[in-house]
Amino acid sequence: SIGTTLLVPFLLTYLLAKMPGSKIKAKAIEEDKNLVYALKEMVLLGDSGASLFETLVNIANSDYGEISDEFDVAVRKMNTGMSMIDALEDMVKRTSSDYFKKAIWQLLNAIKTGSELKATIQPIIEELDENQKSMIQNYARELNLWSLVYMMFSVAIPTIGSTMLIVLSVFSNFGLTQKFFMGFAGVCLVIQMGLTKFVKRRRPQVMF
Repeated sequence: SIGTTLLVPFLLTYLLAKMPGSKIKAKAIEEDKNLVYALKEMVLLGDSGASLFETLVNIANSDYGEISDEFDVAVRKMNTGMSMIDALEDMVKRTSSDYFKKAIWQLLNAIKTGSELKATIQPIIEELDENQKSMIQNYARELNLWSLVYMMFSVAIPTIGSTMLIVLSVFSNFGLTQKFFMGFAGVCLVIQMGLTKFVKRRRPQVMF
């Protein structure tokens, strides 16, 4: 009773302390997922002759999740009189994605130096593309291992375990009851469900 009384507040405090970091990480993942396509559209609009402000407005009005939301905030600030440089610098402070920060800094450098937008943004697009390909390849390699583990708990262990339990109940005094057998099957099922959710959480958050 005393241990439970002390443990519950500790767990609650730990979860509350981890929550902000989890939200920041989730936001960064969401930003990275859409960033490469937003940057590609930015380069395409720049090549077509659109002004930088028009490009930012277009990204803000597109469906790029957190990326569009951040650009929408920046565009609103510009419409109220804030300079484009200040609005973009504020965006850097808000974002949680390292790639997004790097892209905005490169955009700021292009504005200040007057360099071509494509030349500054294209290296980030290529780096982000390579990073996402690497994440997909690593996930594919992990799937080989987790598929084997899943097959063990869905086929091998239930089959072999059931056979061993029946043999033990026949040739020894081991009492195999229906309740025990159902419990064994239930444990295997819970492990399978846990593995499925674990593999799903490990899936890289990238756009195909």
